[in-house]
Amino acid sequence: MYCDILLPFVLGRLHEQALGLATALSREQGSRLVALAGASVVVPVATGWMYYPAVYTALHEPAKETVRMLATSLEERLAGAGVDWLVSANERVWEGPVDQVMPQSRCVDLTILGLHRDDPGIEDTLVSSLLVESGVPLLLVPPEARDAVPRDVVIAWKSTRESIRAVHDAFPLLVAAQRVHLLSIDAGPGEPSREKDATLRLVTHLQRHGVSASPVHRGYEEGGAGPAILNFVKESGADCIVAGGYGRSRASEFLFGGVTRTLIRHSPIPVFLAH
Repeated sequence: MYCDILLPFVLGRLHEQALGLATALSREQGSRLVALAGASVVVPVATGWMYYPAVYTALHEPAKETVRMLATSLEERLAGAGVDWLVSANERVWEGPVDQVMPQSRCVDLTILGLHRDDPGIEDTLVSSLLVESGVPLLLVPPEARDAVPRDVVIAWKSTRESIRAVHDAFPLLVAAQRVHLLSIDAGPGEPSREKDATLRLVTHLQRHGVSASPVHRGYEEGGAGPAILNFVKESGADCIVAGGYGRSRASEFLFGGVTRTLIRHSPIPVFLAH
């Protein structure tokens, strides 16, 4: 089970689907939900604002008021949600989003992060930093997602450290799911997947944890594994993807694209990532 779940809102606004999903999952798991309210006015050198006190006040005071209003809104929303909750307000608005979330993310079992997708640069940085550096999995919630606990899960399976880490970190979701698809995809044209034996071993391992998974194989598709995963999601009607995050370097993903980046930016359903 997830004993502690972190739900950060550090861009000065709520994400309704993330709040709904986090509340539902916390209620089902008996988790404590830690909601973090924050906003950021990032400056290169914070001490430089001593030379511009009027600008400092004009920027920072409204940002702090935004944090207070967001924290109050979260308290009101969670008060009747039937979960154990804590709202934390970070008024250190000169810190960036990553710096605000990272300390708390290392003391929980799962971080649930809502994606607005109207500023992908900031969200990409926040997701990649938390995924690689926090040591805990992320559940990313896109704006079009349902605010309910996933019941039909696709495991984007590849026999790598990141992928098996994601499977183990997702066990509380997998055990509660009604359907689990174990999806393997050919690496390229004329390059059949070599995952058959590993897939069968994983099916047996999942069964020992009470998870009945159905192996699914798909051939190579133009654009690689990312579009193939999303096509299967559309075909199957699944409501969550479990995948290893950044199986190659972040720099390589951002330069050339990759599965992680595709799922972050384009998945219509929640994506559970672990590194």
